[in-house]
Order: sequence, then structure tokens, then C-alpha cells
Amino acid sequence: MRTATASSLADLAEDPRPTADWWVSVARTLDEVGERLSIEVAADAAPAGAFAEAISRDPSLSNPASRATRDGARLVERVRGLRRTVAGVAGDGTKTSWIASQLSSVAHAERSYVRRARSIVWDAHCRDLGGE
Repeated sequence: MRTATASSLADLAEDPRPTADWWVSVARTLDEVGERLSIEVAADAAPAGAFAEAISRDPSLSNPASRATRDGARLVERVRGLRRTVAGVAGDGTKTSWIASQLSSVAHAERSYVRRARSIVWDAHCRDLGGE
């Protein structure tokens, strides 16, 4: 599980510019975020991953871990879908604001996933230490 979130999507969303450089940055950042998230979500959900360890400490975390796993997979697909969209509309100044709003939304969803994943691991750790 990652310990810090990247703000690159939010940065691009806050300063949208209908320039070639901005579009290239958006495409590259989505590629990087998609790849990183794919790896992190798979690692969290792996049989020896953070969620499996949390569930082994506290089986009541099974449902939150399952939801986080599903949401993580959806987030990865959302990033990939947005990247495909960007490939189709890059350079279209009329789409810049819409893409920026999507980047902001994805950045928020990414932060939410990371927060929930951390919470699952933290809850398991605290419950294990507390003997609950």
C-alpha cells in the first residue's frame, strides 16, 4: 500500500490549459497513475497483500476489504477510460474544462481509495494490539 498520494492529477485539474503541453502532461500522468494504481490495487488485494493480512487479524474487515478491492478495480478502469477519452479529444479546447473536472474527480477518488485502504490496515493493527 502506498504511503503518499500523488497530486499530479489535481495539479493538472487546477490549471487547465488548452495547450499541447497540457494535453501531453495529462496523457502521461494518466498513464503513470493508471499503471501505479493497477499495481497497488493488485498488491492490496493479493493473497499475501495488505487486505488479506488485515482480514487474518480481524475477519470482520472482510466486507470493507472486498468493497475497497472492487472500488480500486473500478478506479483503475476509470483512469484507463479517461486516458482513452483524452487520446480522442486531445487538442480540442472545448473539452479542456470537462477533462479538468474529470481529473479532479479521479484525484478525489484516488485519495478516497488510499484513505480507506489505510483505514482497513490501521483498524486491523489496532484491533490486533488491543486484543479485540
